[in-house]
Amino acid sequence: MSSMHRHGRRGRAREQAQVLMTLAAAECSGRDPVAWLKTHVFTCSGGHMYVIGECGSPQVSARCPECGSAVGGKDHLLGPGNSLALHMVQQLLEEGGV
Repeated sequence: MSSMHRHGRRGRAREQAQVLMTLAAAECSGRDPVAWLKTHVFTCSGGHMYVIGECGSPQVSARCPECGSAVGGKDHLLGPGNSLALHMVQQLLEEGGV
């Protein structure tokens, strides 16, 4: 991997991590923003991240704007193909220097 590619990826990870941390700080009301991210960031079946606010449990289904797969769920149950993005969040925070 070239040095420029590595720095570009690290810069993008830093930007994504900052966006997630800003969102978490606004949503988590004084609680640990990293812990909030680990319970509110999900991926669709296409691997794209999305966030469920408030309690972190899905109330509605929608479509991923990236790939069109179902995101969310209903009645506090995550829909098929969706999962918590624990590994992705941790990787972004590490690569982003957070």
